[in-house]
Amino acid sequence: MMASVADDLAEAGPGHTAAAERVARWHRELATAANISLTPEQYQAIMIEVGALVDDVTRAIEEPADLIVSYMHTSEAEATGTVTLDGKGIFNSRIVAWGGLVASHFEAVVRGGSVISQGDVRVTEIGSPAGAKTLVQLGNTASLTAERVYAGTVVAGPGYTHRFVGDRSSVNVVFDDGGSMNVQSL
Repeated sequence: MMASVADDLAEAGPGHTAAAERVARWHRELATAANISLTPEQYQAIMIEVGALVDDVTRAIEEPADLIVSYMHTSEAEATGTVTLDGKGIFNSRIVAWGGLVASHFEAVVRGGSVISQGDVRVTEIGSPAGAKTLVQLGNTASLTAERVYAGTVVAGPGYTHRFVGDRSSVNVVFDDGGSMNVQSL
């Protein structure tokens, strides 16, 4: 479980690199505790660090902070709640949306860049007719719904990746009870 947390933090981007490295170090030390003769004091120090990180994460998600975006270009944003697009949309930006990403404006798009979401992603269009690299990383309970997804867009989830090789409409990406990614589109 700790290795998985380290991987998730590493995938969350540069802002979480230090935490990912700490968790990976704890995992290595605890996994080899018998071999390296971890002292009770060293074990206690690791548990105190783990507890502090858990407290930080708990505080961050206790009161989710939502973000409303009309227009964003070559920027980075992270919300512990939901990111709502109420304008043109997001262009060549990096978005981390712990609670999901939802378009409330009928023309809102995500063109280029990346979206990392633990919640559902519901937008009008993802990707670009010009082929701008677009990545959507979904958590294992998240889904993606879009009216149009352009060729070249990559949707990834735990253990699965799907690259759209052609423009598709009425796209729905979900994970079934077994964790498999199911992609449906026209």
